[in-house]
Amino acid sequence: MSYNIIAARWELQLHRPLHATTYYVNPHYHFISNFKVNAKIKIGLYQCLERMVSDASERCKINLQFDSFKDAKGLFSIEAAKIARDKKTPAKWWDSYGDEYS
Repeated sequence: MSYNIIAARWELQLHRPLHATTYYVNPHYHFISNFKVNAKIKIGLYQCLERMVSDASERCKINLQFDSFKDAKGLFSIEAAKIARDKKTPAKWWDSYGDEYS
C-alpha cells in the first residue's frame, strides 16, 4: 500500500463523530496550549452527543457541563487534576475528577 492510500484511510477514520468527541474530552489534548477546536470537531462532538443521548434536556445538561471542563472549574481545577492530565488515561482521569458531572 502506498502512503497516499494509508493517509486517505486514516483521514476518513479520524473524521467520525466519536473520534471528534474523544479528541475534545481527552484532557491530555484539551489543555495543551496549541489545542484547537474547529467547526468539524464541534459538529462531530454534537452529532455524537445526539446519537448517544436521546433526551434533549440531558443533552443540554451535558452541553452546559462542557463549559466547566473547558474552563477547568470545580474538580477539574485542582492541582492534582492538572498534573494528571497527561499522566492518567482519559478514562481514569474522568473517573478521578469528573464526579461533579455524572
